[in-house]
Amino acid sequence: MAGLFLATLLNPLSLFSQIAPAEQLLPDDVIGLVTIPDWKKLTTAYEQSAWGRLLADSAMKPFRENFSSNLQADFLKPLEKQLGIKLEDYKDLLQGQITFALTPPKEGSKQFSSFLFLLDAKDKSELLTSKLNELKKKWTENGKEVKTEKIREVEFASISIAGADIDSVLKKAFPSADEEKEKEKDDPKGAAEKTQLRIGQYKSLLIIGENEKGIEKLLARQSGGLVPPLADKASYQKSHALMFRDSVAHAWVNIKPIYQKALQLFAGESQEAQPGTPMPMMKVDKILPALGLSSIETLGGKIGANSDGSSLEVMLGVPEAQREGLFKIFTLEKKESSPPPFVPADVIKFQRTRVDAQKAWATLENMLQRIDPSTAGLVQMLLSSAGKDKDPNFDLKKNLFGNLGDDFIQYQKAPVTKKVTELDSPPSLLLIGSPNPPQLLDAIRTLSGFLPTGGGAMKEREFLGKKIYSLSMAASPADLSGGPGEKPEADQTKAPAAGKKLNFTTSAGYVAFSADDGILEDYLRSSENPPKPLRALPELAEAAQKIGGMENGLFSYENQAESLRATMDILKNDPEGFNRMLFFSLSHGDEEGQGIFKHLFDLKLLPSFDRVSKYFGIAVVSGATTADGLVVKAFSPTPAGLKK
Repeated sequence: MAGLFLATLLNPLSLFSQIAPAEQLLPDDVIGLVTIPDWKKLTTAYEQSAWGRLLADSAMKPFRENFSSNLQADFLKPLEKQLGIKLEDYKDLLQGQITFALTPPKEGSKQFSSFLFLLDAKDKSELLTSKLNELKKKWTENGKEVKTEKIREVEFASISIAGADIDSVLKKAFPSADEEKEKEKDDPKGAAEKTQLRIGQYKSLLIIGENEKGIEKLLARQSGGLVPPLADKASYQKSHALMFRDSVAHAWVNIKPIYQKALQLFAGESQEAQPGTPMPMMKVDKILPALGLSSIETLGGKIGANSDGSSLEVMLGVPEAQREGLFKIFTLEKKESSPPPFVPADVIKFQRTRVDAQKAWATLENMLQRIDPSTAGLVQMLLSSAGKDKDPNFDLKKNLFGNLGDDFIQYQKAPVTKKVTELDSPPSLLLIGSPNPPQLLDAIRTLSGFLPTGGGAMKEREFLGKKIYSLSMAASPADLSGGPGEKPEADQTKAPAAGKKLNFTTSAGYVAFSADDGILEDYLRSSENPPKPLRALPELAEAAQKIGGMENGLFSYENQAESLRATMDILKNDPEGFNRMLFFSLSHGDEEGQGIFKHLFDLKLLPSFDRVSKYFGIAVVSGATTADGLVVKAFSPTPAGLKK
């Protein structure tokens, strides 16, 4: 007895009841979850990572403090006011597991799912109780109606939260939400819909949820009830065994119920032709199966970290036997995917993909036939007639698709100038492998006659015995403007202005494409004057081993140090132009939205790259098609500058 007492004193974990991991806590009808098994382990890994150490660097202080203060003012404080709490008061509860899960919706609900939020306070159980009591008291004092109910003998405080209350908080941070507000004017019932939030405590576990049945199942599991856990679900077991054992955070989604819900929403969709269109609309409930979405079982992902670096792994569960549509098209061939000898060491980005293009095209034709035979017939007719006006013997399918191979390579060098437009179109080269490159090139030349051009006829020149063909494309609005969101200054009444130039040629079993003369000519020189190859870099091979090598069908590399150096040089040279480019897409072109992003991320406050260069190194990605599905692994080694 004395020994047991002594062991209890020496083991702090024995002073409180341990909470099971998420897959044992949750019932097997969970639709999806995001879980951090151990908050302290995650924060330690983050603090030791290159990104964590970068943000903690004193050079980042102005940028960091600007982001933090504006986030507090624009988002967190309004949210705290709405909820009647101060988030800072609850940070000491972050001790163990944190899980957010999607569960089946309440019966009769129009919502797709309900949610559960779980937080294990571990030895801070008494503090959790105290904070919950304070919270209920504040809500009552602020005039909120707080109800008390019991689920499996556990007391829960219940309050109603209207969707409009949350929208008012999000409006300032995300102005695009105004579009949804306009929709609510047409649907007053939706705007007034309320969520019943239930908050309670089981041992050291904080439970927040909206569906009492989901909470009841969770509690039944803890008391030995006959509710099977998520861990017993075969599809989850597979993901857990392959990925989740050593994660610092992971996510899992059961795609099947989501797919079935989507089919229900689109069932019975009208096939009648829309006014002004000659053809009936294709039914979405026919498109989805043809795309192969019914093949997907699960989606899982994990974040890993150790002293070697940080990793990310994602797996789309699409078993080989039921693979259709897109998942047959993008099947990665298990072939050599490393950088060929002609890829120079000074590239900042490289990617090689091994996909059998001829098989992919056959699958695409079959997919279109399943979706709509009449549309498939029209496509076939267009393909058979393409180029006949220039060459009666031209056969697009034979000459173009019949000459495609299974090797696609793209690499990129650092921008030559410090202009914002260089970030959008840096010097890059695309290579398409072919069993007969000259025939493929001739097919592309024939097809180029259909492209909108701004510079007249195709030009040709010779370089090192190779013919290079050049075509000037018609300028897009972006080419005519100073950046995203600016109006073109060109006279639209005149003939189309020339935009980017496209060069193409053949060499070493590939058809090569580039808008940059220099990188294309360097590629042609490489056959006689090989450069120092990317594949010879020792750090590349070492990093690749962490993600399963370079023979799985997809491999990419990025020299993050050099790509970020170029980006920051351009930022210093033209901060406003860089802001427009970066935030334009994030805000969907909305000027007010761009202002919010720039308010949070003031790029002018970033330090010079040289002050933070030690935090950046390389990153590699590998992709593979396995019997279980599609797997993508990424790894970023700890930069050499942080190992000293």
